[in-house]
Amino acid sequence: MGGFLATDDSEEKHNYLTQVVSLFHVFNEKTFWIGGDDYIFEGTWRWTETGASIGPFSKWKAGSPSTNTSKNCLAMTWEGDSLYWYDDHCRYWRQDKISGGRHYFICEKP
Repeated sequence: MGGFLATDDSEEKHNYLTQVVSLFHVFNEKTFWIGGDDYIFEGTWRWTETGASIGPFSKWKAGSPSTNTSKNCLAMTWEGDSLYWYDDHCRYWRQDKISGGRHYFICEKP
């Protein structure tokens, strides 16, 4: 279909994503996959669609990204009324895709 996991690379885009997924927040849906990872070099986060390094804009929640080398996929979650990034195990991405788990996917089209 030509889409990919979304990038959250500016304050403007983050505000838009927050507005869109706030509809899910009302129903206590908290976790959303977006298109970032640190697979190639641990601790060096990049956007999967472009390969560009993440930054200077970021929205990491306190304590994230973790130093856990098995958490390599980028997700977003609610902390109060704000949406923040955190790193998670990519196996949850695969499980959610197969079993309809509780992580949702935020995608975009060029």
